[in-house]
Amino acid sequence: MEKAMKRFITGAALAFAVVPAAASEPVNMRFECDAGAATAGGEPPNLHGNWDFLMDAGGEPSFGLMSIGFVGDTYGGSLTPVRTAPVVVRTITLTGYSIHMVVASREGDVLFDGTLSANGNRMCGTVTYHGGRTLAMVAQKRPSIYQSQSQAQRASGSKRGCDHPFSMPRGRSTKCRLSGAKQLQRARQRNDRFRAQVNPGRNGRYRARSGRCMAE
Repeated sequence: MEKAMKRFITGAALAFAVVPAAASEPVNMRFECDAGAATAGGEPPNLHGNWDFLMDAGGEPSFGLMSIGFVGDTYGGSLTPVRTAPVVVRTITLTGYSIHMVVASREGDVLFDGTLSANGNRMCGTVTYHGGRTLAMVAQKRPSIYQSQSQAQRASGSKRGCDHPFSMPRGRSTKCRLSGAKQLQRARQRNDRFRAQVNPGRNGRYRARSGRCMAE
């Protein structure tokens, strides 16, 4: 995987370097997604991470960085081309191994429709600009030791209630978010325990009344 990534970046850099020397000659760029190895258990690909992308702008390479993360159980992200300012990825929809993205721009939304390789680490497709112009694009996910939850795990975890612990990287553990009422109840319980420890009543017990701790 690391070797493939290096070849991808090296190829993009070489293609970019060739353009000034021979701007009139189109650069031959590859935009295929090979089959690769299927993900374990047949799970949907996890897009979370940083991706190096390359577009064919009429024979001239245009590349940059795309970062994809989660907002709850929904994908979101940003795209930073080398030659222009960063833009927001409004929508990322993954259906099986088909991916659709909507990228914001000053002139209007830009669309990407493509497919993922079987291992989910490479995407190939077509960028459609607001004026109808289309460009080929390929993106390669950077290797990372961080393993985040998949979109399916996040969606199922939020439906199972607050007693279900999320699956986190080694050395970490947490629980799903509590409801607002539950959080307030827990906070009051902690506050009562703290007040009792600092200034206990005659019999060492406190009870809550109208938000205050009263000695019994």
